[in-house]
Amino acid sequence: MPCVCGEPIVCPSPEPWRSQTEAAQGRTALRRAAPAAFRASRGPHGWRLPMLDLRTAAYGATALRITLGLMFISHAYLKFAIFTVPGFEGYLAAQGLPTFLAWPIVLGEFIGGTAILVGFYGRVVSLALIPLLVGALMVHAPNGWVFNVAGGGWEYPAFLAMAAFAQGLLGDGAFALKSVTLSELIGTKATPRAA
Repeated sequence: MPCVCGEPIVCPSPEPWRSQTEAAQGRTALRRAAPAAFRASRGPHGWRLPMLDLRTAAYGATALRITLGLMFISHAYLKFAIFTVPGFEGYLAAQGLPTFLAWPIVLGEFIGGTAILVGFYGRVVSLALIPLLVGALMVHAPNGWVFNVAGGGWEYPAFLAMAAFAQGLLGDGAFALKSVTLSELIGTKATPRAA
């Protein structure tokens, strides 16, 4: 029996305890009950749920980009205006880190946050700032999980590192100043697949 995708193979039953006929009857019942949105997303080997709504995905990436950019800018402002750079240098020294890292961190957060916010190579900048977030994660890891403990825990820097990674995977979204695709970033050309 050929597969529904047309290949000359027999597709294994999704439920091995059921016969091919019983499985086909179940798929037919699912087809009748499935909403139109699911019917449109049928894959070659059966029914699949839609994985991404292409009508709104760019706006979701934009929301993530704006939020991540504002977070980096606000943390740079916090270190510059509230803690002050000499105070941040003292914090780095207390953590056993070199104090000369204070200015590069503050400038990296501010310039990087601004680039992410406006979408100027935001995907690249998000990925480039992950080491900074991993460094923050390592500093806060001994304090415990939640960020409201004394010295701050590791949950917030870990979440931000994953958000930056997600931004790198998603791209800049809508209303970006200058974007780069993932294939351009890794130096490969996208090749169309045969239908």
